[in-house]
Amino acid sequence: MSKEQTVAVSRRGAVMELCITRPHVRNALDATCIRALSAGLAEAARDVSVRAVTLTGEGPVFCAGGDLKSIFKSHSPQEVLHFLDIEMRPLIHAILTLDKPVLVVLNGPAAGAGISLVMAADLVLACEEAAFVPAFGKIGAMPDSGALYFLAHRLGMTRAKEIVLLNKTLTAQEATDIGLYNWTVPASELTGEAHKIADQLAAGPTMAHGLAKKALRDALRMPFDAFMDIEALSMAFLITTEDQKEGLAAFAEKRPPVFKGR
Repeated sequence: MSKEQTVAVSRRGAVMELCITRPHVRNALDATCIRALSAGLAEAARDVSVRAVTLTGEGPVFCAGGDLKSIFKSHSPQEVLHFLDIEMRPLIHAILTLDKPVLVVLNGPAAGAGISLVMAADLVLACEEAAFVPAFGKIGAMPDSGALYFLAHRLGMTRAKEIVLLNKTLTAQEATDIGLYNWTVPASELTGEAHKIADQLAAGPTMAHGLAKKALRDALRMPFDAFMDIEALSMAFLITTEDQKEGLAAFAEKRPPVFKGR
């Protein structure tokens, strides 16, 4: 018997495309799927020819969260700790810290731990059916996999508590309106729009994107002067890159830049 393929990894030019392929369980995350996603992201980090990553799901649901049958076999604290610390934390961290842009393409609703995959990414494109579903309250739990951290940072305490304590589901448009998603489009336009955004990201100055992502994370946790030290060092490094030299030359010559990610 062949092993189930849990994640499809493909390339479209400089874009690595990751797709969760467990539609029979609404793309719920078990250990095998989580490790496959982490492996894909690690490959994207190593491969200099990859300049942007997209993450989507197969079927009508993006991700229903953790695979409860897999997580709660004996309902022990050790099972939960293993799932969150050994499986999910490295995956969320890999998305958050990848030094290349990550675009989540929501083919349908994101629920449970699936909302953490969404919020860890840099940009989110959703179809109109892609509801944001915390879901944890339905099983007597609190949001996990970093969801509370992201909600507090993205929305502030007042709105985060409203969503968490009322177990509030948001439509795709509501999630877009409050800044959890970037764009909502009809399902028929999702693939074309995803390609357009991903290609724009992949054509950008990859090193500058990576340093900008890091600086934005640092901005939330650092005093102003400490942040400015990092900003200055990052800019001093970027002036040595081929992409910034190309950008300056293109500006002087009044033409569009052609970045190579170097």
